[in-house]
Amino acid sequence: MTHWTRLSLSTRRQFLALAGLAGASTVIGASPFPRRLLDAGEGNHWVGVHLQGTACNRDAIGATISWSANGKTRTRFKSNGESYLSSHDTREVLGLGTATAADWSEIKWPPPSGRVERIANPPIDRYITIVEGKGRIG
Repeated sequence: MTHWTRLSLSTRRQFLALAGLAGASTVIGASPFPRRLLDAGEGNHWVGVHLQGTACNRDAIGATISWSANGKTRTRFKSNGESYLSSHDTREVLGLGTATAADWSEIKWPPPSGRVERIANPPIDRYITIVEGKGRIG
Protein backbone atom coordinates (compact mmCIF):
# COMPACT_ATOMS: atom_id res chain seq x y z
CA MET A 1 0.00 0.00 0.00
CA THR A 2 1.30 3.48 -0.86
CA HIS A 3 2.06 5.80 2.03
CA TRP A 4 -0.47 8.67 2.18
CA THR A 5 2.15 11.44 2.01
CA ARG A 6 3.65 9.95 -1.17
CA LEU A 7 0.40 10.33 -3.09
CA SER A 8 0.07 13.37 -5.31
CA LEU A 9 -2.06 16.26 -4.09
CA SER A 10 -4.66 15.62 -6.78
CA THR A 11 -4.88 11.93 -5.80
CA ARG A 12 -5.35 12.89 -2.15
CA ARG A 13 -8.10 15.37 -3.11
CA GLN A 14 -9.84 12.70 -5.19
CA PHE A 15 -9.72 10.28 -2.27
CA LEU A 16 -11.11 12.91 0.11
CA ALA A 17 -13.94 13.64 -2.33
CA LEU A 18 -14.78 9.92 -2.58
CA ALA A 19 -14.66 9.59 1.20
CA GLY A 20 -17.04 12.54 1.59
CA LEU A 21 -14.38 14.70 3.21
CA ALA A 22 -13.89 17.24 0.44
CA GLY A 23 -13.66 20.73 1.91
CA ALA A 24 -12.65 19.49 5.37
CA SER A 25 -10.75 22.24 7.10
CA THR A 26 -8.46 20.00 9.14
CA VAL A 27 -7.51 16.51 8.04
CA ILE A 28 -4.78 14.34 9.55
CA GLY A 29 -3.53 10.87 8.91
CA ALA A 30 -0.57 8.89 7.68
CA SER A 31 -2.70 6.38 5.83
CA PRO A 32 -5.17 6.66 2.98
CA PHE A 33 -7.90 6.79 5.64
CA PRO A 34 -7.68 10.30 7.15
CA ARG A 35 -9.84 11.50 10.02
CA ARG A 36 -11.64 14.83 9.93
CA LEU A 37 -11.14 16.64 13.22
CA LEU A 38 -13.14 19.84 12.99
CA ASP A 39 -15.09 21.43 10.19
CA ALA A 40 -17.02 24.45 11.35
CA GLY A 41 -17.76 25.23 7.69
CA GLU A 42 -20.73 22.86 7.79
CA GLY A 43 -22.47 24.87 10.51
CA ASN A 44 -21.45 22.59 13.38
CA HIS A 45 -20.32 24.06 16.71
CA TRP A 46 -18.20 22.87 19.62
CA VAL A 47 -16.94 23.73 23.10
CA GLY A 48 -13.29 23.08 23.89
CA VAL A 49 -12.31 22.38 27.50
CA HIS A 50 -8.87 22.20 29.05
CA LEU A 51 -9.10 20.57 32.48
CA GLN A 52 -6.53 21.18 35.21
CA GLY A 53 -6.71 19.04 38.32
CA THR A 54 -5.54 20.24 41.71
CA ALA A 55 -6.55 17.49 44.19
CA CYS A 56 -6.61 14.85 41.45
CA ASN A 57 -3.95 14.35 38.77
CA ARG A 58 -2.86 17.45 36.82
CA ASP A 59 -4.43 16.42 33.47
CA ALA A 60 -7.68 15.22 35.10
CA ILE A 61 -7.30 11.75 33.61
CA GLY A 62 -10.39 9.78 34.66
CA ALA A 63 -12.73 12.76 34.76
CA THR A 64 -16.22 12.42 33.33
CA ILE A 65 -17.38 15.31 31.16
CA SER A 66 -21.07 15.78 30.41
CA TRP A 67 -22.68 18.51 28.34
CA SER A 68 -26.09 19.47 27.01
CA ALA A 69 -27.25 21.31 23.91
CA ASN A 70 -30.67 21.39 22.21
CA GLY A 71 -32.09 18.98 24.78
CA LYS A 72 -29.44 16.30 24.13
CA THR A 73 -27.03 15.27 26.88
CA ARG A 74 -23.73 13.57 26.09
CA THR A 75 -20.98 12.17 28.30
CA ARG A 76 -17.29 11.48 27.69
CA PHE A 77 -14.60 9.84 29.83
CA LYS A 78 -11.22 11.63 29.75
CA SER A 79 -8.40 9.21 29.00
CA ASN A 80 -4.67 9.73 28.73
CA GLY A 81 -4.00 8.24 25.31
CA GLU A 82 -5.05 5.85 22.66
CA SER A 83 -2.02 3.80 21.76
CA TYR A 84 1.44 2.71 22.81
CA LEU A 85 4.12 5.44 22.99
CA SER A 86 1.82 8.15 21.66
CA SER A 87 0.16 11.22 23.02
CA HIS A 88 -2.58 13.57 22.00
CA ASP A 89 -3.92 17.00 22.85
CA THR A 90 -5.04 17.01 26.51
CA ARG A 91 -7.93 19.34 25.68
CA GLU A 92 -11.34 17.87 24.92
CA VAL A 93 -13.64 19.00 22.12
CA LEU A 94 -17.33 18.65 22.93
CA GLY A 95 -19.45 18.51 19.80
CA LEU A 96 -22.71 20.47 19.68
CA GLY A 97 -23.80 19.68 16.13
CA THR A 98 -25.86 22.54 14.71
CA ALA A 99 -26.82 23.89 18.16
CA THR A 100 -25.84 27.55 18.48
CA ALA A 101 -25.41 27.38 22.26
CA ALA A 102 -24.48 24.90 24.96
CA ASP A 103 -26.83 24.74 27.94
CA TRP A 104 -24.18 23.51 30.40
CA SER A 105 -21.10 21.39 30.81
CA GLU A 106 -20.35 19.37 33.93
CA ILE A 107 -17.07 17.92 35.16
CA LYS A 108 -16.97 15.04 37.63
CA TRP A 109 -13.36 15.11 38.78
CA PRO A 110 -11.60 11.79 39.46
CA PRO A 111 -10.62 10.60 42.97
CA PRO A 112 -9.57 11.61 45.48
CA SER A 113 -11.87 14.66 45.30
CA GLY A 114 -14.80 13.38 43.20
CA ARG A 115 -16.01 16.99 43.11
CA VAL A 116 -18.66 17.94 40.53
CA GLU A 117 -18.56 21.35 38.86
CA ARG A 118 -21.14 22.69 36.42
CA ILE A 119 -20.48 25.53 33.98
CA ALA A 120 -23.66 27.21 32.72
CA ASN A 121 -23.76 28.47 29.12
CA PRO A 122 -20.10 27.86 28.18
CA PRO A 123 -18.91 29.85 25.15
CA ILE A 124 -18.97 27.97 21.86
CA ASP A 125 -16.35 27.52 19.13
CA ARG A 126 -13.43 28.23 21.46
CA TYR A 127 -11.44 26.68 24.32
CA ILE A 128 -11.98 27.41 28.00
CA THR A 129 -9.88 26.33 30.99
CA ILE A 130 -11.55 24.73 34.01
CA VAL A 131 -9.50 24.31 37.18
CA GLU A 132 -10.65 21.82 39.83
CA GLY A 133 -12.21 23.73 42.73
CA LYS A 134 -12.06 27.10 40.94
CA GLY A 135 -14.36 26.58 37.98
CA ARG A 136 -13.89 28.34 34.65
CA ILE A 137 -10.88 30.64 34.54
CA GLY A 138 -10.60 31.30 30.82
